[in-house]
Amino acid sequence: MGGTSEDRGKQGPGYNGYVTPELRELPSVWRAHQEARFPASARREPFLPLDARIGAILTACLKTDGIPRPLASEQRSALRRDRDALAAALRSSSLDPQTIDYFSRLAWIIDRVLSP
Repeated sequence: MGGTSEDRGKQGPGYNGYVTPELRELPSVWRAHQEARFPASARREPFLPLDARIGAILTACLKTDGIPRPLASEQRSALRRDRDALAAALRSSSLDPQTIDYFSRLAWIIDRVLSP
């Protein structure tokens, strides 16, 4: 899996030689998420602690450039558990559109990080 010359220029730790279109979008989506304001309506259980835990793992993995680095198996397991908890919380809560957008973007990022 060599990827294109453009892909090779995006190499980083954990780079596997091929950048899917979704992974190509990851740096810009990650940047947008980092710049987004945390929704005021989510400053409660379970959203605030979930966001903190997920954010810590994603920041270690994506740093500031949005290129995924390998995660330890414990981090991958924790991220899967928190993704599932987040999905359940989103289904069981009545949320405003800003909060839904914020956590939908976060779930999209998580899925991309866990997919390689």
